[in-house]
Amino acid sequence: MTQRWLNNFNFNITVMAACVMFSHASALAADKVTLQLRWLHQFQFAGYYAAAEKGFYRDTGLDVTIIAGAPGREPMTEVLAGRAQFGTANSGVLFHRIKGQPLVALAAIFQHSPAVFLVRQDSGIRSPQDLVGKKVMSIHNKPNVTLMAMLRNEGIDPAKLTQQKSSYDINDLIEKRTDVFNAYLSNEPYLMKERGIPFTILDPATYGIDFYSDILFTTEMELRNHPDRVKRFRAASLRGWQYAMENMEEIIALIQRKYTSTKNRDHLRFEANSMRSLVQPGGIEIGHMNQGRWRHMAEVFIREGVLRPGYSLEGFIYDPRRAGDTLVFLGDEGLAPYQFIEDEKAVGANVDLLQALGNILGRPVEVRLYPWADTLLRHRRGEGHALTAITVDSENKKYYDFTQATFKLGISLFTLSRHSSGFSEQNWSNRRIAVKRGGVSHSTIENMHPEAQLMPIDKLPDAFLMLQRGDVDGVVEETLIGQHIVKQHNFRKISAVKPPLTQRTLHIPVTRGQTALFRELNQAISRLKSTGGIEKISRRWFGGPIMYITQGEKKAASIAAALTLLLILLLTYFLRHNILKMSIEREQAGKRLRISEHFLAEAEHRAHLGNWSLDISSGRLHWSDEVYRILGYSPGEFRPTYERFHNTIHPDDVETVVASAKVAFSHGRGHTGDHRIVRSDGTIRWVHEEAVPTFESDGKPTTIAGTIQDITEHKLAELKVSHMARHDILTNLPNRALFMDRLKQALARARRNDTMVALLYIDLDNFKPINDTLGHHGGDEVLKGVSARMSSCLREVDTVARIGGDEFAVILSDIAALEAASNMRHKLRTALCEPFYVDGIEARIGASIGIALYPRDTQEIDDLISIADTAMYADKKARKMNR
Repeated sequence: MTQRWLNNFNFNITVMAACVMFSHASALAADKVTLQLRWLHQFQFAGYYAAAEKGFYRDTGLDVTIIAGAPGREPMTEVLAGRAQFGTANSGVLFHRIKGQPLVALAAIFQHSPAVFLVRQDSGIRSPQDLVGKKVMSIHNKPNVTLMAMLRNEGIDPAKLTQQKSSYDINDLIEKRTDVFNAYLSNEPYLMKERGIPFTILDPATYGIDFYSDILFTTEMELRNHPDRVKRFRAASLRGWQYAMENMEEIIALIQRKYTSTKNRDHLRFEANSMRSLVQPGGIEIGHMNQGRWRHMAEVFIREGVLRPGYSLEGFIYDPRRAGDTLVFLGDEGLAPYQFIEDEKAVGANVDLLQALGNILGRPVEVRLYPWADTLLRHRRGEGHALTAITVDSENKKYYDFTQATFKLGISLFTLSRHSSGFSEQNWSNRRIAVKRGGVSHSTIENMHPEAQLMPIDKLPDAFLMLQRGDVDGVVEETLIGQHIVKQHNFRKISAVKPPLTQRTLHIPVTRGQTALFRELNQAISRLKSTGGIEKISRRWFGGPIMYITQGEKKAASIAAALTLLLILLLTYFLRHNILKMSIEREQAGKRLRISEHFLAEAEHRAHLGNWSLDISSGRLHWSDEVYRILGYSPGEFRPTYERFHNTIHPDDVETVVASAKVAFSHGRGHTGDHRIVRSDGTIRWVHEEAVPTFESDGKPTTIAGTIQDITEHKLAELKVSHMARHDILTNLPNRALFMDRLKQALARARRNDTMVALLYIDLDNFKPINDTLGHHGGDEVLKGVSARMSSCLREVDTVARIGGDEFAVILSDIAALEAASNMRHKLRTALCEPFYVDGIEARIGASIGIALYPRDTQEIDDLISIADTAMYADKKARKMNR
């Protein structure tokens, strides 16, 4: 490390990335999350399957479990209970949000609801008006708001329909047990077409009721505690949806292979094609949402009588541009001038303070004010990052960590001016005192004057009104809040008794465990104080700094100073007394330390695990003997430096290692990961490293410590397992899964380059007799020989795969004409017609080969395989006839 770098070190993230020698954020232990679907596995959820299968979740550090829906398993219930972090739902997610559940809409996958009414064409029903007097399913059991709203928009009273409980069985419509069936555009119409029954669809969107559906959602708690994880999950999911809509046949095959679906391939294909106009109508970006559409949906809920007016969408619609940035604070709406609502906006000294802190942190701030009981309920449900401000007491300490003080406030007794001299510290007995229920004044007066007769009131203006009427003898409240209420409501002859009863300080309470946020806010408050920001806010709202110093406080300060001096004297004596004792014990402790270090070194050597530490201020790096060995050096061969370690990182991994440190430390967290090193003898090894930073109270880093372990054998075994999962064990050729992936890539390249792809489907002739005469061992040897010969015939850009027992497929990429495929077929046949020898015994086979050409024959991947397979059987039949 250079001295210049050390002198300029100021926790610059980029430089820190270079200093942290063992970091690899891309290999961080994956976040395990669960996605709860709203129904059974089908193409309706194709994007999530694609994101899992194609590694989009894995690439963003997520390990996602996808759970199918089922009767009795509601996604919103599962997510709110914490059994799943994400879910999919219909418009009900908006309904429950407005009813108070802390749900957040992340993306609307369906831009239009697929819920429709389905009728037989021979029923004569052509419009909603024709439904009057007809038997209609879905109404009584669980009304669909979009369908009901469509009826009312058309002036139809649902009571005039014959309501039936939904059976979810299309046969009830087919066999005319009902006239109207609640259906999905992407499902039941297929069943009608399959039976050859003409039908008519009544779609609410046609009649002005246009709802989002299949909404990806989470909770405010998940968004607050894991904003980066939410962002990554949403982005990977939308990427999966984009892939699924562009590669429908591949995902259909995936659903049939990996997920238990009750639908056959044709039904899934119908569902997929039907979803095109729902997911991306007119080329709209997948997942798009806008507030106007949500408001339309909320207004429909109100018209239908399922919600009351006065709803708020605040915090419900996820904005990826602000995700993880906006700090949300919840507070009591009735604490003017500290915080209150004016012109439907949160204003006040606390609001200005929080906005100023947000400016310092570079994060937007949102302050939401409610009645106090509602505020606490919302916060306990997971809404908001923190409360705006409260005072510290023993009960609050159970739940919150408190920042340093923001404002100092006084708790005063308010009385009618003519009675102000009648109160003293001794005569509170049986005094009727009004206080705000559950507020700081309530607990304060309970502790100070338990003999008083307290009368808790929910709204402070009511308390002062009672005082003016003579119903109570006094009101105890924060001085400025009380003065504000008296002035605002023009209460006459009410004043605060001086001096205040007590002094308290306001703090921002952060739920225990949110260490990073707590540290950020403390640092911002310190900066705001140092620049005079809090004093400016005080002068604006209070006319000056909030400071009441009583004689009692001055006396207490003097006593505290004297105690501090005494403590310093006692500490000095203690240190002098113990220096001699410590010097005697040091030698014995050193001996014990040397023994411990020996056992630690032995343990590290056996585990191939070394430890290291970096002192930020001095730049001094230390590592154990095992680190030297892992890097291929003798212990103590040189002084540890970052440059030495950096030079051992595999050239292909250097950029990733440096970048990963930047990602980890930008979040102020420890990290873990794997990468390769090149040892001093030139051998390549895999290492796993972990690093944890420590910080001072002001947030500055002091040290970084970690471990490095040689995991080469484990990694090679892991890579081998991964290779085996995508390759045929016997021939080492790509298996069916890898073949499908390669074919998809080849078709995508051909589309971009305007070239052709040939698929050759190969079945070996006369292979069964070889197995019968030479046994399976002989058959296996022939298959290995077949694989080797076919591989030798291909170009590097081509692929040969074993997709069955004696079935193979060849992908010829970027060809210009059919002639190239015909030439390759001849070349392969010639190579395979040469005899094979197993233990000196000759074995002869042939090959039937079918060809399909993209895009000449088809542009669909499954159809391409089917055409090549059919051509192969035709070739086999023709060859038999010509023998």
